[in-house]
Amino acid sequence: MNLELKQLQDVIQAVWGEVSFAEDLSKLIAMQPNRVNNPVGVAVTNAVINRTMSILPGGIDENYIGMMLDRGSYRNLFYPNYKYDPNEYYVSMYDNSIWGPLSIAVLSQAIYYTSNNTKRSLLIDDIEQDVKMLNNMIRDNLWAFYARIFPSVLPEFRDLVFSLGGVIEARNKYRQVLLSDNWLQMINEQIRDGQLTDLEWFYYHHWVKLISLGFSLSDIDNLIHAMMPKLIEMPPTVRNGVWVYYRAWYTLNSVNYSLFPVSRTRILQSAYQLRTTPEGYTTLVEHDEIYSKLFFTGPGKKYFSPPSSCFAAGTKVRMADGSLRPIENVQVGDELETPNGGRRVVIVADIPRAGRPLYSLPGCTARFTDLHPFRCAPGTGGPRNACVDPRRAAMVLPTLHRMGMGRITIGTKLLTYTFDGPQAIVVEGLERYDPEMSGENEELVYDLILEPDETGFPDYFAGDDNRQFLVSSEVPLFVESPLTTQVVLKAISGIRLPLSQFGTAVPVEDERNRFMIVNTLFSKIIPISARRAAVAGEGVELPVIQSLSAYVVNHLNVFCTMDDLKDYNRFSVWIFENLMANHGEELESFIEMGWRQFPKPVNTTAVVIAVSVLSVNLDVEYAIPMDQHLEVCLSLLGPDQNGKNRIVFNEDCNAANTCFTRYFYKVAYFDLSSPYESNDETLEIEFRIEGAHGSNVKSLSAVGRVIWPPKEGYQHANALLYRADGVDCGLLYFDVRILSRADVEKERLARHGWNEDKKRRFVVAFGRELGAELKKRLEYCQQLFS
Repeated sequence: MNLELKQLQDVIQAVWGEVSFAEDLSKLIAMQPNRVNNPVGVAVTNAVINRTMSILPGGIDENYIGMMLDRGSYRNLFYPNYKYDPNEYYVSMYDNSIWGPLSIAVLSQAIYYTSNNTKRSLLIDDIEQDVKMLNNMIRDNLWAFYARIFPSVLPEFRDLVFSLGGVIEARNKYRQVLLSDNWLQMINEQIRDGQLTDLEWFYYHHWVKLISLGFSLSDIDNLIHAMMPKLIEMPPTVRNGVWVYYRAWYTLNSVNYSLFPVSRTRILQSAYQLRTTPEGYTTLVEHDEIYSKLFFTGPGKKYFSPPSSCFAAGTKVRMADGSLRPIENVQVGDELETPNGGRRVVIVADIPRAGRPLYSLPGCTARFTDLHPFRCAPGTGGPRNACVDPRRAAMVLPTLHRMGMGRITIGTKLLTYTFDGPQAIVVEGLERYDPEMSGENEELVYDLILEPDETGFPDYFAGDDNRQFLVSSEVPLFVESPLTTQVVLKAISGIRLPLSQFGTAVPVEDERNRFMIVNTLFSKIIPISARRAAVAGEGVELPVIQSLSAYVVNHLNVFCTMDDLKDYNRFSVWIFENLMANHGEELESFIEMGWRQFPKPVNTTAVVIAVSVLSVNLDVEYAIPMDQHLEVCLSLLGPDQNGKNRIVFNEDCNAANTCFTRYFYKVAYFDLSSPYESNDETLEIEFRIEGAHGSNVKSLSAVGRVIWPPKEGYQHANALLYRADGVDCGLLYFDVRILSRADVEKERLARHGWNEDKKRRFVVAFGRELGAELKKRLEYCQQLFS
């Protein structure tokens, strides 16, 4: 709202008499941007968004030999649409304190909410905390950004200042007018007459313009203090000391990942490495989400936490003879106390802390990582385990999550050792220890893996001299995934000799080696093996039905070396852990849906998109009672789609469902009139979870994303589930395939003829083919490190 220029000129003439600058000074004082269409506010908002992109540090150089990677700065890789905005200059004085940290936190946030696998290793609570803190710092400095950009966006302001004799002259004249009795009287009259209705906007822009002319904050406060007694009204929001927090012009709720959808494609992208197989032919090894993962070896390192569960040195564990021993002094072969008696230690895992925070419980000095699972006191419908970060544990330890993974917080009931058996205590708090010195990043943390039985790897007691808690190892339970366990044990049993040699020949503890080995060994190994198993399974002799416990006992030697059945091979457990934890959901989907088609070569122009909904994994606090059933509605998003095709089906009531995990194992076929087109090289699928058969279940939703078209015509993925209020509450697992209509017909026939005998044959063939493919890849890895 502008003052009448004639009235202002009269005020100026009353102060100075007839002067030549009256008209220009009147225009300067009256100048205000329109509140509805404010170019200054738009410019500040754009500068904030652009600076968040432009200052992103780091990049990919030429050191990744043999990798088919796009190289360059992370800014150009993740934000290819970035263009320099000259107004960035006016906010750049906070590069080190705000923009650099914010750019890293926001991209880390985007990777967490977009990626399928990288999110497993990210400390999302720390990311969200930093995004919130840095946004608060931006808001605290918005007045300065606004004042600095004001002259840049409104060139008339600069022209008027010049015509008034420069900044100092303009500032002094402006101040003298605002303190004059004539101007103050005029403002009071306009307030009484209702001409000035938006007083916040009116006063705020006077302060902003004076800041642009060189006033300090104390100068503005002194000016307001002098004016207040003579004004009939000044809103509290624009008075001295608080006017800098007036932000009606700022349209962003938060600078966060949702402002940068362009980064999604790069986040999901893989890269490839050429390798020569033992037979002499060249093939490609896919490095999944490589750009996202490399980002956390550099700028995003503070938010990366290796997905492992460990205790710090000094933690006491209870031995089978009743004594207590520091965990770092336990050796392979020692016997530990378990709820079912003594059990031998087969693996002592010791890895660097790597900057991770540690935690402790009141009354116990033992420190542990955020993922270490503690056993909860048994209760109706309650979780089996609890840890500090249950969401990440659900992604890293899916078989443990099925029985519930709660959050360790005040009120959690955990089991501790007593002579009469495990007893429950109530947690009264949790203390966090962040690394204070660089040396603490190098300290080792430990976990123990005990000799497995038919249920999996046993729990043990860990704590201090006064109290020991019942804790689980990070290796998944057998009993929760019987067929998957059989496949993996069958695979490892076929590669014991190369595995035994490999475990000593390759330094898997080295992080760079581990990264390369994991991708080389496991990239796309599940669908490749399953394709072959689907063909080979027909010729497999129907196996004798065994109980899981008998099967496990008969295959326990897969964890031993070839030379000594009492000497456990550490690398075999590492292989088992990677397959069961990182690929468990995918393995189970191939077993339960062994009738599915995976055509090769893949026809990327085929017009059927097959989306398999596998499972829903809920956080403990959002568990759904077993008498409440679910249905899922899914549709494709994107150009010419927008939910036109909606497909609905119910959960699989015959599966091993729990309050925390529901299985679907259903396929939605989207038969399109033409090949799917994507604007950003991704396929988006919308999922809605509702109650089925009259169940009273609150609606949940998710949006899943995969690179389009998926490599090899297949992609396993997951998506975060959200409640109606926007709170994320779990994960939905799914996969995507490209099929022709003929493939769909074959698949329907195969499903109709699927039975338990075929499934048992497929499990045997799947294990064999998985072992054969692993053996080839192990031999190639040995070539790399020889």
